[in-house]
Amino acid sequence: MDRETRRRWALTGLLLAGGLLRLTMIEHARGADSEAGLFPELSRNLLRGGAIVPEPATTPGYGLVLELLGGHVEWVLVLQSSLDLLGVTLLVRFLWRWSGERAGDLALALGALCVFTAAYAATPLPESLSVFAVMLGIWGYGQMMLARAPGWRRLLPVAAAGALAMLLSPDGVLLPAAMVGGILWDGRERWGLGRAVRAAAVAGLLIAGPLLPWAVGNWRTFHATRLLEPSSTIPGHGAETFVLPFAHSGHGFVAIAMGLLGLGYVVAGAMGFVRRLTPFAGWMIGYVVVRCLLAATLERRSIVETTPMLVVGAACWLGGRSSGRWGLRETVQAGESDLAELFAESFPVPERGGLELVKR
Repeated sequence: MDRETRRRWALTGLLLAGGLLRLTMIEHARGADSEAGLFPELSRNLLRGGAIVPEPATTPGYGLVLELLGGHVEWVLVLQSSLDLLGVTLLVRFLWRWSGERAGDLALALGALCVFTAAYAATPLPESLSVFAVMLGIWGYGQMMLARAPGWRRLLPVAAAGALAMLLSPDGVLLPAAMVGGILWDGRERWGLGRAVRAAAVAGLLIAGPLLPWAVGNWRTFHATRLLEPSSTIPGHGAETFVLPFAHSGHGFVAIAMGLLGLGYVVAGAMGFVRRLTPFAGWMIGYVVVRCLLAATLERRSIVETTPMLVVGAACWLGGRSSGRWGLRETVQAGESDLAELFAESFPVPERGGLELVKR
C-alpha cells in the first residue's frame, strides 16, 4: 500500500470517526438550558400567526429550520451533525488551496474530532448552524479571492454565510462585518480599491436581503429591534449554562480534560495567527476578538463559533506552511493529490492559468 492510499484511508477514517463521535453525542446528549425550549415554540408560531418572532431578542432562522423539518428535533440534530462534518471538509478544501496538503489534512483531524462542535451539533440550539455558517464563510472567502474580478456569483457563498449567521443569532452580524472588512482590506491589493469597495457593497446588500422580511415584521409587531440584547431579558429564560454530554456530577475529570483540550485548541490556533502562518488572518482575528469580548460582557454569548478559526490557525501552525504577511501568498495549486481532486468534484475551484498573488 503506497503513501497516497494510506493517506486516503486515514482521512476517510477520520471522517467516519467524526460521524461516530456526533452520533454518540446525540445518543448521550444531556440537553441545554431552558432557552432551548424557546425554539420549538418559535417554530410553531413562526408561520402560523401575525408575529414573526415571539420576542424582539430572537432571530427567526433556527425556528424556521425546525418548522421546515416539521418540528422533529431528532432530524434537526442529524442535520446539524451532517452540516458540521460538511463544514469541516470546506475548511480542508480552503487549506489545501491556500496553505498546502498537510495543513488541510490536519484541519480534517482537528475539526472532525472536535468534541465542542460535536456536542453543540447534538443540542437543539442555533450555535451548531452558526459554526457551519462560519466554515462556509471561510471557504467562500477563499474562493472569492481566487477570482481576478469579484463578480456577484463569487460573492454568493460569502453572502449566504453572512445571511445565515445573522438569521440564526443576533450577534451573527459579527461574521458579515468581519468578512466585508476583509474584502476591503485584501481586495484593495488583489483587485484595486474601487473594485474592493464595490464588492463589499454588493456583499452587504446580498447579506441584508433575507433579513428584510423579518426586520419589517419585527418592527411592526414590537416597534423595536435590539440585536445584541442579552437573552436573559427573554421572560422565563435565565442565565443557566450549556453542559457538555457526560460532564455531569461525579465526572469532574471530564470537565478538566475538556478544559485542557479547549486550551490546546486556543494556544495552537493563536500560534498560527501570531506566527503569520494563517491565510487571510486579519478578518479572522477581528472576528475572534470581538466575539470573545461579547462573551465576556453579555450573558449567554457563545464562543464556540470561533472554533473554525482556531482549527484553521492550529492546522497552519502544525502544518508549518508560511502564507506571507497575514494571508496573501503564491497560490497552492489544487490537485496536489488524488484526494484533493475527489473533494474538488464537490467543491470545484476554477482554473485561472497559474494565478499569482503578490507575497507581501
